[in-house]
Amino acid sequence: GGVAGAGVGGARVREAWQAHLGGRGDPGGLERVGGRGGEAVRKAGDGSGEIEARHIGSNHLWSLGRLSEYIAVNEQLLAQSRAIGDSAHVAAILVRLTAAEGMRGDQPAAERHIAEAEQMAATLGLRSVALGAKMQRAGRSFLMGDLVNAESAHREFHAAAEDAGAGQ
Repeated sequence: GGVAGAGVGGARVREAWQAHLGGRGDPGGLERVGGRGGEAVRKAGDGSGEIEARHIGSNHLWSLGRLSEYIAVNEQLLAQSRAIGDSAHVAAILVRLTAAEGMRGDQPAAERHIAEAEQMAATLGLRSVALGAKMQRAGRSFLMGDLVNAESAHREFHAAAEDAGAGQ
């Protein structure tokens, strides 16, 4: 199952990630590729893969600044992830919602999301989520004008990223 799954569903989800990360095509094309991936993994009965594909498809909303729509789609994906017990996707979606809610100006929602993501990352050992949450904390501090905490949070993030092997 999941994005590493074999068959057409897994291939479609990988295609969607490649289109997204490679910056190919128009944002609407990304939605179509993500939609094909979601449809293929849904037919295969892969709920986690469907969530992943639909998330990739929603990235065009973010890129176009359609934050309310992006948040609505990701809230649906969050509920779907919770319903199937997919904790890894729950935590990852919470980090994404942190950024979107913060940009939209709903700081209490952003704080709730990041606090839950941080707790899940610590409890479940989700290193990528922990790194994403550290990056969001640093960015949030900067955007809110707390430059002292922003600097220390960015230093913590960079140290953790290097420790995880992401240094350059």
